Amino acid sequence: MKHYISHSIIHRNKKTKIGRIVYRENNTRKTFDCSVKNLNNYVREMRYGKGFSKGYNLNSLTNLYLNYRKQLVNNRNLGGEGIKTTTYDTDLNWINHHVLKLWGEQHLDSIKANFILDVVKPYLKNPLNYNCLDSAEKIYNQLKRILEFAMEREIIQYFKFPKFRDGRRTEKKVVRPTPSIDEVKKIISVVSPYYKVFLLTLATSGLRANECLSLKWDDVDFDKKQITIKRTISGGKLDEPKTSNGFRTIPIADKIVKELKSFKINIFQLIPDLKKPSEFIFPNVKGSFKDIDICRSNSIYFANKKLNVKFDLQSFRRFYRTEMELIFDELRLNKMILDYRFGHSPRSVAERHYIHSKTINDSENESVNVLANKLY
Repeated sequence: MKHYISHSIIHRNKKTKIGRIVYRENNTRKTFDCSVKNLNNYVREMRYGKGFSKGYNLNSLTNLYLNYRKQLVNNRNLGGEGIKTTTYDTDLNWINHHVLKLWGEQHLDSIKANFILDVVKPYLKNPLNYNCLDSAEKIYNQLKRILEFAMEREIIQYFKFPKFRDGRRTEKKVVRPTPSIDEVKKIISVVSPYYKVFLLTLATSGLRANECLSLKWDDVDFDKKQITIKRTISGGKLDEPKTSNGFRTIPIADKIVKELKSFKINIFQLIPDLKKPSEFIFPNVKGSFKDIDICRSNSIYFANKKLNVKFDLQSFRRFYRTEMELIFDELRLNKMILDYRFGHSPRSVAERHYIHSKTINDSENESVNVLANKLY
């Protein structure tokens, strides 16, 4: 088995140049001379296996890239630097269903800037193929990462990868409206008791839907009236928050504490098919965490159809922030604490703007009670 070490160009005289590759075979250091013209091809084959001297295709290159990404997952699982499993799975899905499906058989030697400009961009920007430019750009960026991986390792010759969007982005992102107090009341009034508690928790805490669905009863301190966010749901699995700021403890209103206590006692009436108590606050019939798509369909989308409105679960997070901004103004609280509750900044940053920690906690509890009182 040959293991590549290095390569260089040797000048034998003024006219003659040769390529030299240094490698190791059976623990013995050896050299191999070849023409300068074929040097890169031999280096590619020695580094990445038989066949890469002929260029191979995008499928072969992508296998190398995915193996590299898989190693990053293993590194993270062992406590080192790397990427999450869910990140790898998401990338794999985009690559398999789009990049390789479209260009997997493309020969590497033919992939240049012109191929990207003449073939890839026009296809992705065609509304008949991808009417959502955001999705098309995700596919484009996956291809870019694969090719940049190849350029760094000299598998393909370097070329400047063109940007997907020319000039400034002009498309407006569609944002669902923020509901008013009355609209939240109406939404809560038409959903089932199970989803009423779920939506009230979202509206009075500012939690992301996946954070809320991943909550366990151990995360709730009924005496201190607090919830600690330790996890979220990503790719259909429990996962850690994306950043360290996602780990946080926030206050909950007195009326929400009462709702949650009653919810825990009556859970078997709300979910008749549930066989045994669940550690999750909002369980499915099997006692695991609730699927967000099912939750979305049976709560906010059901209410939208019933009331002829257009909201989503993220609307409740925007509702909370909008209302709390006003309440914080009334209570003369520094809004840095809102950033902490949202998982956007550390607690220490928020507390620098206060003197007495007891005052902070009392004011925080007062603020969530003010909001909850508006909804009851």
